[in-house]
Amino acid sequence: MSVVARVLGLRPMQESQNIETLRRVRATQFSQRERMMGLRDRARSDARAGNLDAESLSDMAGSYIDYGGNPRNFAQWMSNQYMTGLQDKTQAELLEAIQNPTRGYDVLRLMSSLSRGPNDPEFD
Repeated sequence: MSVVARVLGLRPMQESQNIETLRRVRATQFSQRERMMGLRDRARSDARAGNLDAESLSDMAGSYIDYGGNPRNFAQWMSNQYMTGLQDKTQAELLEAIQNPTRGYDVLRLMSSLSRGPNDPEFD
């Protein structure tokens, strides 16, 4: 039956169902990822503003689980959002650049040379 369907240019029913299931799964994952990014931004913003209380943490935990997060990982996730929220963008980019194996050494050398003044004997 599936050979005849392929010859006619049609997809077998099972293949069509598999493709549709895959589309729904991807759409759900995309939606969860988008909502999780919004939750991440809200958590960081609240951390910067000092608006983290028991009620907001409870709401975030519920949203985190609803958006596909693992309940066992919420404390670590929230800790990361809190720490990141307290950093400014420049600090975060600098830390990322230093941890990059291809650029880290160059960034550290640049920082070292910038921290020296013209009166420093090692100033180049």
